[in-house]
Amino acid sequence: MKKLPLLLALCCAAALQAAPAADGNLLPETLTISNPATTTLQDKVYTVVSDNAKAVSAMTARLELNQTEALPLTFAAETKAENREEAKGGNYGVRIDLVFNDDTKVGWVNVGAGDGAAFDWKKVSRTYQPAKPVKSVTFYLQFQNGTGKVQFRSPALTQGTTPIETKK
Repeated sequence: MKKLPLLLALCCAAALQAAPAADGNLLPETLTISNPATTTLQDKVYTVVSDNAKAVSAMTARLELNQTEALPLTFAAETKAENREEAKGGNYGVRIDLVFNDDTKVGWVNVGAGDGAAFDWKKVSRTYQPAKPVKSVTFYLQFQNGTGKVQFRSPALTQGTTPIETKK
């Protein structure tokens, strides 16, 4: 009988973790910052300032989806750049990595954030139809192998047909 409260607590925690926000966004309120030396979060805007062309900065979240059928995933964010330059092999944008229910993987499903050294806020998004049900997804806002200043806001990940609306 002592195990029943623990079991109920675990079930409730799992249900809360998997519940999307009212707008369908599956991401947590705050993403994990991989490189605090170059990245800050203020007023829901992630800012990366890099003077090292070999640096990698990412903001991430890993989510368990445990899909029973292969539902499309839409991932997005708003971004802007100032004095941005990418070295060879540079990557700037939004990406997801997937693990399917059979434990096979697909990595680097991405949408580039845009060309040019400087531009104002713009939304980038992509919808990806997985071939199989997805067990887990890792979401990334990323700036690697580049210099300058980039910013991200309103990151979103939805599954199925839920539209993504930009939050201001």
